[in-house]
Amino acid sequence: MKWYTEVISYLQETNLPIVKSSRKKDGSFYNVPVSFDIETTSFQNEEGQYCGIMYVWQFAINNEVFYGRTMEQYQEFCQILTDFLQLGTKAKLVVYVHNLAFEFQFIRKYFTWVRVFADKQREPMYADTGTMMYKCSYRLSGYSLAKLAENLQRHTIKKLVGDLDYSLIRHTKTPLTKEELGYCANDVLVVTAYIEEQIEDNGDITKIPLTSTGFVRRHIYEQTLASPNRIVGINYRGLMKKLTINEETRWNPKKNKGKGAYENKEYQALKMAFQGGFTHASAIHSGVVEENVSSYDFTSSYPAVMLSEMFPMSKAEVKVPSSQLEFETMLKSYCVNFSIILKNVKARFPFEHYLSESRCYPPVDDNGNIMKEVDMNIVSENGRVVSADWISLQITELDWDIIKTTYDFEIDAIGTCYCYKKGYLPKPFIEAILELYEKKNLLKGVKGKEVEYLKSKGMLNSCYGMSVTDIVKDSFIYDDEWDCEFIDEPTAINQYNNSHKRFLFYPWGVWITAYARRNLWTGILECCRDYIYSDTDSVKILNKDKHKGYFEYYNNAIAEKLYRMCEHYGIDKSKVCPKGKMLGVWDYEGDYKRFKTLGAKRYMVEEGTGTITFTVSGCNKKCAIPYMLEKYGRERIFDEFKDSLYIDGKHTGKLTHRYIDEERFGSLVDYTGLKAYYNQLSGVNLSPADFTLSQTANYILYLAGLKTDGGRMEIGGQHKWQLSSTL
Repeated sequence: MKWYTEVISYLQETNLPIVKSSRKKDGSFYNVPVSFDIETTSFQNEEGQYCGIMYVWQFAINNEVFYGRTMEQYQEFCQILTDFLQLGTKAKLVVYVHNLAFEFQFIRKYFTWVRVFADKQREPMYADTGTMMYKCSYRLSGYSLAKLAENLQRHTIKKLVGDLDYSLIRHTKTPLTKEELGYCANDVLVVTAYIEEQIEDNGDITKIPLTSTGFVRRHIYEQTLASPNRIVGINYRGLMKKLTINEETRWNPKKNKGKGAYENKEYQALKMAFQGGFTHASAIHSGVVEENVSSYDFTSSYPAVMLSEMFPMSKAEVKVPSSQLEFETMLKSYCVNFSIILKNVKARFPFEHYLSESRCYPPVDDNGNIMKEVDMNIVSENGRVVSADWISLQITELDWDIIKTTYDFEIDAIGTCYCYKKGYLPKPFIEAILELYEKKNLLKGVKGKEVEYLKSKGMLNSCYGMSVTDIVKDSFIYDDEWDCEFIDEPTAINQYNNSHKRFLFYPWGVWITAYARRNLWTGILECCRDYIYSDTDSVKILNKDKHKGYFEYYNNAIAEKLYRMCEHYGIDKSKVCPKGKMLGVWDYEGDYKRFKTLGAKRYMVEEGTGTITFTVSGCNKKCAIPYMLEKYGRERIFDEFKDSLYIDGKHTGKLTHRYIDEERFGSLVDYTGLKAYYNQLSGVNLSPADFTLSQTANYILYLAGLKTDGGRMEIGGQHKWQLSSTL
């Protein structure tokens, strides 16, 4: 490891290659892996203010690491690089930071920024000084630093663990041991090793995308609009010109912090209809320790529906049905996004509820004005609607099928319907997805093909994500401080419709999740009281042998649907089942000895091997479970996993982030007793986060009432297979 003052000697001995960006306005870049990182300490000063200060930084170029102790030293270091490499005039240096949002908060007031691009406030994707462009390797890889090291393909460097005790107070004068400096160096060397592999795989540093989704975007673009087959590209571009969003607008006085703005009617209807995966716990099993629980999950759920189902393949026709018959006919013939007002809504059975309370609105007209001053009077359990006097919904025909099956109600009014002609996704898009799925399965476990396997796996998982990227996203700008610049929605929609590089249609993403929810609910409705828990593409159930027929039926049905798509496009049927691994089928994962859930994203399991683990938002199981086992033992741990469970900050494995935008200065005594002065212009305070598991009062009351009532409501057999038969 070298001191930062030795950087010139290194640069004189090393020839750093330069490449030009394909975009002329971007200029040239040094084609080398570079990484920057800092180590910080957090504390409260004498005034009780939260503080976070940097006490060492490390900067790696290729495999050479330089470091310093103060921000002034880092400024001097950057100036040496700028002068010697002629940064800004000859070429820029791309510097990768693993979680740029954190480091940027510490360095932002020490440099002048030409441009900072962020998709969320305080979360820059890149920050450009004009000489050095900082990019986020975490956003690029999607992996923690430890996982990033594990997934390196041509390097053997591993993230070091345990060599730097973060609980110890340090400052810029605190002595650092050789082992501690090795830990600091290791963090940047992991990143440079990863970036070196990315440079090799992508061609050069200018071709590396900003985020992990960028890889799949480029792949799909090359298979569709930029296909080597010129006819494919021309036809696909012609299709995109037809698949546009209607530009009718309305005035929303609540937009832009109450200033008001015009918004696109169809886009807002699509946004309101879009829902993610269904994640919930059966109320009749909540809080109960169940034994011999079986787990099933779908194989590549989202890619499967993208290949097997019919999606919006036309510009929306706006209709208002004049009768119930016309409405039902419309739902059978088209993909339909519509608003509907229901009254006297009541769930038919207690084990699960489809409607989300957050997706229920007061009755409104097409301009967003409240039609009736009524009390919705919603009764919910853990966010899901049990009953309501009035609700207004924006849903698809797939949601409507489930709602009709699971609730009794009266229809008060049916609003605007956006009707799209149905069709399979474009053949080039489907073939690109199949190629990724095939690679993922054919390359899995094959020696020497680890890079291709990981890339295909990540890209396959991103095919859905890019389909639901917001068309209209407010811009977060940085000019000494963070601010939000509101984007004009009609203008953004117009640009979207006329983009020559667009290869997606936003409604596709809305229906992808709707189909996936419909498929999941076939399992929920089948298992009834044996159903315990679901999460997007998986279910936990009792008595699996009772439901064996359903799982076999479903798997045969989804295979037939995929084969029909292959026949339609003339695609080899083996593509949907490489190495015998059929897309979209229910896959039996195994049994748990014990299982207990307290609600969505809150469950504890004992696996067949005896290993106890849990999934709880806000807690790290690797830290919390050993603590709970030591405190409660194996027999009591499931009983203590309940409402009001408290885990102190030392054992949650989670940190509270407090952003500090004001200057902090003073003196600090470190863990060795050494006193030093500090002056940090901005920073982040990290402190252990306590955790208390709490259920809402409404949910507790609902569960108590359910036990008193005995949960007598039952689902009839006619409903049990209704959704399954639509497969």
